[in-house]
Formats: sequence, C-alpha cells, structure tokens
Amino acid sequence: MTIISNSVYFSIVARAASLDVNSIYEMRIPSNFIKNENNLASFPGFGFTQPTTWRFGTATVPQISVNTFIPARNTSNVNTLTLSVEFSQNFILNASGNSISVIDKSSIISNTFSIPPANLIVRNNLTNYHSEGSSIVDIVLPGLFLQAPGKLYSIVIPSNLFKSFSNNSLNDYPGLADGDWQITTTGALTPNPATYSPSNGSTVFPNITDLSLNFSERIQRVSSSLLSITITDLSFSVFTTSTQYNSISASITSNNSSMIFDIASVKYLIYLYIFF
Repeated sequence: MTIISNSVYFSIVARAASLDVNSIYEMRIPSNFIKNENNLASFPGFGFTQPTTWRFGTATVPQISVNTFIPARNTSNVNTLTLSVEFSQNFILNASGNSISVIDKSSIISNTFSIPPANLIVRNNLTNYHSEGSSIVDIVLPGLFLQAPGKLYSIVIPSNLFKSFSNNSLNDYPGLADGDWQITTTGALTPNPATYSPSNGSTVFPNITDLSLNFSERIQRVSSSLLSITITDLSFSVFTTSTQYNSISASITSNNSSMIFDIASVKYLIYLYIFF
C-alpha cells in the first residue's frame, strides 16, 4: 500500500502476476485501517466491510490481434519509410524476440530488411493489460527501401515478439506469415543491365559461344524477332571498322533475369573478316 496525498494505492503484484479471469473481486478494508494523517482521536478511522462497496469483475483476456495495418494490405505506390501496426490491446515487447522481416518478393535474389525489437517504436502502450485503447508499433525501414521502386514486399512478424500481459502464451500475438501483409513501392523501374558476361573492358579467349546480360529487374521478351549485333574490330592500330551481323538468336534464362545472345553462328564470319 502506498499513500500519496489523499490517495491510497494498493499493489496486488505480490499476490500474483495478474488476477484470475472471469472472476468477481471485492475490496474490503478493516475499520480504523486508515486515519487522518494527524492521527487525532477526534477523527475516526476509515474502513468498509460491505462486499458491495467496492466490487469489480475480470474478463477473459483475448488473444492479441491487429486492428489496422498502415499501409493497408496490398497497397500500391507506397513511398514511406515507416510502416505501422495497431494492435487490439497492450502488450509486452519481447526484447529478445526475433526480428521483423521485410522481404523483397520481386527480385531474383531475395533482399530482406531485418528490423530487431530494439529498433521498433511503440506508442500508446500501457504498463499492464487494459481492455480499452490500443497500442501502435512503428517499423522504421532503412533508406534503401525506397531506392527500389516498384518492388513487392512482404512483412513477416515473428510469433515471439508481442507477448500478452495475461502470462498465457495462448494470448500472445501469433505472428504474421509471409504473404499476409504485402505492399508495393512507388513506380516500376525500366530493366537496366546489372552485369555483363564477358564483363565490360575484359579480355577473353575467342572461343566463347554466347554473350549474356544480367538485368536489375525481372524481364520478359515482348518480340520474337531475331536481333542484330555490331562487332567493331580494334586489332588494327591505323583504323577501325564495324560490321553488323543479323539474325542473332537471343533467349531469356528460366529465372527471367538474364538474356543470352548466341554468337556461335557469326564466329566464322568474324574470323574471316579479321584475316582479310
């Protein structure tokens, strides 16, 4: 019990971590338990023993759930670095819990942003269970998130991160699986070459049969026409010449990330051109 000015605070922590659910509680205070701070005999003490004076009930603590996702599920043109989740009730943030993952679902090589518990911003969270109101968690992403326009991201929340004040694991937030909350960043990028094979400026043996371009985005072929390729001969120091070869076949790899140019059919022509 703590007395502050004209208020009395009773702590029940010593009894149990939380009260029993679906129960009725009655508060009874013995007569003369509390008196005026001057403790004068002329001031009678205070107490009450009638069960109806102070009575309250407890409800079943529900499982933590999500009221709102910000941005909402399947939102396009997202251009913010802060994602927010509004939970149905207060919670205990497990500091040793797993990180929240923001997974790039549109890239060939999956890029995942990991947000540990220490980097989460919690708002409106009380220090105990309260059935009214809600708590909000802000997930602040690194700046690289917006440097990849037109990307589809999936937010995954582990099951051991938001714990219930009821001390019952069945009431903890069950987590969010891959695909349950997906958003797309603003705009889509034009595919640009990310790497070349052979690499730009490199020197290779002349027995290669194909050239390849690896793109920054997934690609698809929109024309079935054969391609042309121009080869410039730099073997002469006095002059250079360029020759265009038509009907070059090109194919896209199975993971839609690279285009392969077949130059085997023009190699003989190249050699003749050089020796003449």
